[in-house]
Amino acid sequence: MKQKNENWQVIRLQETISTNSFLKELLKEDALADRIVAVTEFQRAGRGQRGNSWIGDKGKNLLFSILVHPATILAKDQFILSQIVSLSVKKTFDCYAKHIRIKWPNDIYWKDKKLGGILIENDLQDQYLQSSIIGIGLNINQVDFQKALPNPVSLKQILGIDSNRNLILDRILQIFFGLYDRLSQEGATSIEKEYMESLYRGDGLYGFEDSNGPFQARIEGVRPSGHLVLRTSDGDERVYAFKEVQFML
Repeated sequence: MKQKNENWQVIRLQETISTNSFLKELLKEDALADRIVAVTEFQRAGRGQRGNSWIGDKGKNLLFSILVHPATILAKDQFILSQIVSLSVKKTFDCYAKHIRIKWPNDIYWKDKKLGGILIENDLQDQYLQSSIIGIGLNINQVDFQKALPNPVSLKQILGIDSNRNLILDRILQIFFGLYDRLSQEGATSIEKEYMESLYRGDGLYGFEDSNGPFQARIEGVRPSGHLVLRTSDGDERVYAFKEVQFML
């Protein structure tokens, strides 16, 4: 089923392999497709960061992907899309609960538990992004999770009641495309500032672990490339790409 407003089009699916895969196939048929949102009740092979699978009960969560053509964004600055989408989800959940944060690079946290995750797949043309498919999986009304998952939580577990997934989706899309358009009009500075202010454990010393073992550090910043900049308790600056450092929970 397709739904269209003046700013984006939503395609609703009962079931699919993954919404990212669905939009990839759509791009093969229509290379100019833009501002398309695919949302499904269930995905058979949803993927998260680090190659993890996304596992959820049918009809309980919010599983969707956004297709855009951010042709003015340089490949070296592509992390701004991650900031925009994670801020869109964070701002939406702020309307429902306190203590919502963004865990670098783009996981959505409530206190020390994970509400959802984001997977972005970009295609490049020369120095610029040609297309981006942004996959988002959010725990909304599910209450039972597989024991293998380390620290999941859902909005229902936080609030004690079911939430309207369509209203949440609409709000996320409104905020996302508002920030997306703001980027082209005003640049990245204000978005980057909001992202930094929204970071999980963004203030104070916390435990981290890299290939050399655990250490204490504070978040100093996040570069346009997405690299995390930490300042250790000894005063050393360390810079990490995704997967090179872990938060100690």
